[in-house]
Amino acid sequence: SAIKNQWGVYDSVLSELVMFRRERQVGPVKFYWLDEETAAIKLPNGMNLLYPGLKAERKKNGQVQIVCRHARDKFPRNVWGGVTMENLAQALARIIIVDCMLAIQKELGYRTALQIYDEIVL
Repeated sequence: SAIKNQWGVYDSVLSELVMFRRERQVGPVKFYWLDEETAAIKLPNGMNLLYPGLKAERKKNGQVQIVCRHARDKFPRNVWGGVTMENLAQALARIIIVDCMLAIQKELGYRTALQIYDEIVL
């Protein structure tokens, strides 16, 4: 239930960001506008998750949906709390795995040959 509740938090933060351009800190991450067109989430290590063209669109059923558009996408992607939480989890996991790869190289002298999800091949 805590995960689902956090989806709601991120839904609210995204709505405020788009509708009112209100930036917000949520735990260790900050939701803000990088420039006029691109929203971002600043991660604890200073890197950003980018959401180009983040905006609200009214759907045919009358509901408002937050969407963004990546260069490779033909159509806008829906962005909501669950998607945002997944993006954050994956980004934070990447930071952890890269830190591990660097520590292994520094301490043991092994270089990473391959990395898939949470697996490092040396």
